[in-house]
Amino acid sequence: MIFLFCLALQDAGRIPLPDAVRFQPELSADGKWVYYFEEIARADKFPKHARNAALFRATPDGKTVEKVVEVGNSAGGVYWHPDGTHLLVLRRVDDDGADGKIDFRDGESLWMGELDGKNGQILVPASSKRLSLYAPLSDGKLILGLRDAADRPAKVVVRDAQGKDEELVECWSYLAGAQGEDWIAVRDGAETKWHRFSRAQKTRHDPLDARIVGTPLQAGDRLWYVCKKESKSVLVVCDKEGKDPKELTQGDEVFTLVGAWNGGVLCQISRENETEFVQVSVDGKRDSVRTVQGSCLDARTSQDGKRFVFLRVRETTGDNHPTPWEDAGDLYVLP
Repeated sequence: MIFLFCLALQDAGRIPLPDAVRFQPELSADGKWVYYFEEIARADKFPKHARNAALFRATPDGKTVEKVVEVGNSAGGVYWHPDGTHLLVLRRVDDDGADGKIDFRDGESLWMGELDGKNGQILVPASSKRLSLYAPLSDGKLILGLRDAADRPAKVVVRDAQGKDEELVECWSYLAGAQGEDWIAVRDGAETKWHRFSRAQKTRHDPLDARIVGTPLQAGDRLWYVCKKESKSVLVVCDKEGKDPKELTQGDEVFTLVGAWNGGVLCQISRENETEFVQVSVDGKRDSVRTVQGSCLDARTSQDGKRFVFLRVRETTGDNHPTPWEDAGDLYVLP
């Protein structure tokens, strides 16, 4: 009886879907849909090492599942347009290299459509440049990153509807914030430093004095980040300009930022055989939200910071070694 109760608790929030390789889930703004990428039948034009995927959406009860758009050999990622009625994705579906195959050597295009995939259009055609979308803006412009190669920094531009670019900065990563106060990652020798960046003035401020792991998170009027300090992982909160940092965690646990959550942040702690999601407040108070057996990936909070979605990899190939690009990914929505 206790075993059955624990099994039911472990399964709480899981969307009942057939086994499939899935990645990068996102919750819609109203919480009625979960968007996710799923591998689909591979055509001859996709070589063995390249995935062929499509963006789907499902209701949290799994009763309605719809294909939104095919994205081909793309790494995924859903971007919500500020108008609330459109979404954007990167697609790699064309053989730009004219070698008969679609793989990482081909370019990605930027596609926008309605939330159900209807009336789709290409905003940025595929090219030899490696394309990143950092933010769609409310005035119809786009903050894009253009790279000559994966090991080169991006030239960040603001592109208008006519395709005219305004150059902003060159950096390795760009985090767009509210009111044009952004953050950029710049390589300083072997280290990567995060700087506050004023978009209107194109001004880069002094970097954060920390060895940041991953990407900082802007939540409300605070900036959160995880940094390395004396070989330990430390969660830090500061004001929106990166000032007055306060260390919230100590010890050997490794925190990964998930998103804004009930006035604080939701973090993921990965252990050998389980994953714990915890809420951390600005004063460092920590509350456990959910513990899941196994490895969890791609956790995201909803835009209102009240629900979150994540992917749990389940071994289905018989090799006793669950891997996200081979085994089934179960989707969970909580609470």
